[in-house]
Amino acid sequence: MAEQTTTTAVVDSAAGDMESKIKAALLSRVSYFREQADSLTFVGVRRLLEEDLGFDMYALDPHKKFVKTYLEQ
Repeated sequence: MAEQTTTTAVVDSAAGDMESKIKAALLSRVSYFREQADSLTFVGVRRLLEEDLGFDMYALDPHKKFVKTYLEQ
């Protein structure tokens, strides 16, 4: 039981770290996103963030709900 709790805590921590990286990347691109608001898609935002963060293509797809929610704020 303790092992499962530890594993859950590690996964939650990793997700939190990823969300922190995504937030930082989004904040660094705010002016660009505002300029391109008419032509930018959520997929385009994720691909741009993947490049900025040095991730492989599609690496942020599991986080698309988080990216969308954060952008809409």
